[in-house]
Amino acid sequence: MARMFGESRRSSLKSPAAVVGKRARSRRPTIPEKIDEIMSLTKTHDELEHGRRNLDEIFERLEKEQRAVDRNIAVLTEKTAELRTALKGLPRRRLLMWMKPSFPLRRFKTHTSELSRKQFMQRALVQKCRDKAGLP
Repeated sequence: MARMFGESRRSSLKSPAAVVGKRARSRRPTIPEKIDEIMSLTKTHDELEHGRRNLDEIFERLEKEQRAVDRNIAVLTEKTAELRTALKGLPRRRLLMWMKPSFPLRRFKTHTSELSRKQFMQRALVQKCRDKAGLP
C-alpha cells in the first residue's frame, strides 16, 4: 500500500492531470457493469409486475367470493325468517313431527300405548298389594 501511495505521489509530481485522470477512470463504471445493472433492474421490475398481477387476481377472486357469501347470508336470513313465521302457525303435534322426522308417528303411538299399559298394570298391582296389606 505504501508503495502504491508513493508511486501515485511521484506520478502526481510528474503530471497531476495523469493521476486525476487515472483515478477518474478507476471510479467510472464500465458499460458492461451498467448493462448488467439495467438488466437486473429490468428483471426485478418484471417480477414485481408479475406479482402485482397475481395479487390483483387474488383480490378480485376474494371480492367475488365475498359477494357470493353476502348473497348466501341474505338468502339464509330470508329463509330463516320465512321458516319462523311458518313454524308459528303449526300446531305443536305437527311441529314435533316436523322437527323429528326420524321418529315415525306410528312407532311413537305404539311405544306410548305400551308405556301406558305397563303403568296401568303396575298401578293395579300396587292397589292389590295395598288391599291385602290393609293399607289405604
